Amino acid sequence: MAQADWITITNMASSADVAHTPTMAPSLEPKDGDFTYAFMSHVADVKFSGLCCAAVNFSPLADVHSHHAGGSIRGYMRKHTPVSGPALFAPMFFIASSSGAPDLDDNPSAYKLGLSEQAAAGSPYHITLAKGSLRDSGVKATTGDYLLRGTTSYTTARWFGLRLDVLFNPQGEIVLNVYEDTANNPVSPIWTRPAGFPDAYVDDGLGLLSGTLPLTGTLYVGFGQWSSQVGCCSAFDYLQISRQLNP
Repeated sequence: MAQADWITITNMASSADVAHTPTMAPSLEPKDGDFTYAFMSHVADVKFSGLCCAAVNFSPLADVHSHHAGGSIRGYMRKHTPVSGPALFAPMFFIASSSGAPDLDDNPSAYKLGLSEQAAAGSPYHITLAKGSLRDSGVKATTGDYLLRGTTSYTTARWFGLRLDVLFNPQGEIVLNVYEDTANNPVSPIWTRPAGFPDAYVDDGLGLLSGTLPLTGTLYVGFGQWSSQVGCCSAFDYLQISRQLNP
C-alpha cells in the first residue's frame, strides 16, 4: 500500500515522544524497495504510536451485506532494538473496534499481533496474539496477558512476515487466524501457522475463552509500536490489507 493510504491515529504519542517516519536507515534493511516505516521512543512513559488505513472501504472495513465485516493485515515487522536488557516495547499489527476513526483518548480495544515485550535482561520475545487496549497495554508474553503465543523464542533483531485475519462467522463470533511467512519473502510468501499456534482461535460470543466479549463493532486496521522505555525502535514494510466480503 502507498503512504497516502495511511493516517496517524488521533491523540497518539507526539513525534517528540515517539519519532515515526519513513527511513532509509541501512541497519533496518528494507524488505521491499528503499524505505521502511519506523518508530523510535524518546521517553520512558507508556506510549502508543501508530497509523491507520485511510483507503476507501477500508476505513472502516466496509461490508457489502449490511452486517459486520472483518479483514486481514499482512506485512513485515522488525523489533530492532538490540536485546541485551529489558525491551519494554512491541511492534504490532492491529484490527481495532471503534465507533469512528481510532482516537486513543477513547481507549479503543483491538486484536493485536506482534513481537512481545521482554521484561528482563536476556529474556526472549515471541510471536504473540493479544486482545486489549491499544493505548494502555502492549503485547506481553506472560500467561494471562495473551490469547496465543508462539513456542519459538527469539533474542536478536530480524524481520518477520506476519498475517492477522479477523473474520466474522455467521453467528457473529470472531475467528482469528495467524500466519507467518516462512520464506520471509514478500514477493513469494509461504504462509504457515507459527509453531505453537492452533488452526484458529475463536473469540466466542460468551466471552468464555478470552474472558471478554468479542470485538464486534466497526473495525479499523493499522500498525504501530507500544513502548514504555527510551530507545525502542521497530520497523514495518510491505503492508497489505484485505477485507471480508462473505461470512
